[in-house]
Amino acid sequence: MPGKMSFRLCALTLLLAGRISSAFVVSYQKTLLGCSSVSKPLSSLPAASIITALRAASTEELTPEEDALIIKRLEDEVMEISGVELEQLLSPAKVVNLEREIFQLKKELETTSNQARAAEIEEEIATKQTKANGEKRMYVQGWLKTLFVGQSVLSVVVAGFLSYGIVPFVEDVDISVRVLGFWFIWLFTIPSLRARKPAAGEKEALNWAFGLTPLTNLLAPFVTKDPVLIYWANLVVTAACYGYGLLLWKPSDAPAEADTTPGWVKDALKALDYGSGRERGARK
Repeated sequence: MPGKMSFRLCALTLLLAGRISSAFVVSYQKTLLGCSSVSKPLSSLPAASIITALRAASTEELTPEEDALIIKRLEDEVMEISGVELEQLLSPAKVVNLEREIFQLKKELETTSNQARAAEIEEEIATKQTKANGEKRMYVQGWLKTLFVGQSVLSVVVAGFLSYGIVPFVEDVDISVRVLGFWFIWLFTIPSLRARKPAAGEKEALNWAFGLTPLTNLLAPFVTKDPVLIYWANLVVTAACYGYGLLLWKPSDAPAEADTTPGWVKDALKALDYGSGRERGARK
């Protein structure tokens, strides 16, 4: 009995450590500039799609034309400076928000007649421009993407061993540990792949997989109690999501319509995927 309790404690410790690993590494990456290793562009989202994904509240709403102009200019600048797409920056939303604020400050500067206020605005613009220039050089480098891929592959292997009940030096693996095995796909594999900031199609696939794999884990026990079958069901669902995202899903070039998702649904999704996007500077 003490042996089983110790093993469960180790499993829970591993769970917590792995859950925060992606966030920790991405946070550490923000201290590095992307000058030493330029990653190849992975995606090219339409301006309208990026605007929708990165839209944040501001004190004065910009027109869609102004927003599109800012996004297009940022795409060109980021590609020229860092050699990556805007979406591949560590904090694309933060960069967009800073540029919006700079744009609004410049508009205010053109209309103000107060010299003191004009000096304050110029100082604010210079400060925000410095921050924006730094953020434009921060992106997920190639070595970090490789690390995330390796972590995801390792998690699939570990998940398989746990689901099959194969643990070194343990003869009778507790069912709770085997259950933890098929949950590894959702807890470790998919977050690691998402942390790479992949192309649009793969990102869509991983978003679907992140939502469907826990649903699979909750519903599958009504059909089978075998952790091995549920483990393979997770892999099949993830593969199906990849098939949809890479082969069937197409980004829309049409202007996005207003988001009508109920607030409680957004809050539930945010709680389920806590931390996702926060390293990218998204506003609350």
